Amino acid sequence: MTANPNKDLHTACKNGDINAANIAIARGAVIWDWGLRGACEGGHIEIANMIIAHGATDWNSGLCGACEGGHVELANMMIKYGATYWSIGLIGACRGGHVALAELMIAHGATNWDRGLHGACQGGNVALVNMMIERGATDWNRGLRGACEGGNVALVNMMIERGATDWNRGLRGACEGGHVELANMMIAHGATDWNAAQNCSQNMKEYIKAQWKLHDAKAAPIIRMLRRFIMRMHNAKQIQHWWHGSYPLWRELAYAPPNGLRYRQSLKHFEKLKILKF
Repeated sequence: MTANPNKDLHTACKNGDINAANIAIARGAVIWDWGLRGACEGGHIEIANMIIAHGATDWNSGLCGACEGGHVELANMMIKYGATYWSIGLIGACRGGHVALAELMIAHGATNWDRGLHGACQGGNVALVNMMIERGATDWNRGLRGACEGGNVALVNMMIERGATDWNRGLRGACEGGHVELANMMIAHGATDWNAAQNCSQNMKEYIKAQWKLHDAKAAPIIRMLRRFIMRMHNAKQIQHWWHGSYPLWRELAYAPPNGLRYRQSLKHFEKLKILKF
């Protein structure tokens, strides 16, 4: 039991605990749609009907919960009542790893493949990840965040190989999911946005701060060397691109793992300019 009776109502409905739901209502819970979402996600038709009788009307939220929980009967029930937001249903189905419900949402008209990719990566379902990609998903950074949030290293690497480069977005997902290994991986790739790490535990924050200090110390000699050679360029635009750009490529050699795709690409760029052959 928490200080928030509406939150307790959601939890009770999701767990199928009618007594706890009634206690939450007696304590003042009035956000019936939270309860409906929980009941649909937990697969409890009787409780869903009870909450509807109290006044719940957010059928789309119920649809998302039913799809995430994998409950076809409740999903159809929400559709019968008036749910039409197929995209939110697709996200729920992908996050929950339910292929049949994802296909049902697509049959009804869902087309938000990138958001579906995020959900599938978060849920760790490779079949749904591939389904979203085959349908047209291309937002690898969104997928990266989902995979980091879900703690799936294989899918994180898959998104990176396909072109994800928004390490701060990945860091945010890793922090929200509480995955230290992936937070460290994003920092190693170049994540530096402290604001991305705010929604995590204090221990996680302290760990991330320590890792940034460690990476900065290791990278300092390489950065000094690269800066020395880059600043010898005569072309001001090249200097701007290599050193001051929005994603300066010197960071790849300083921070990224040597077996990473971006590292290898950046190394080739530097070798072309012969700044590493001294």
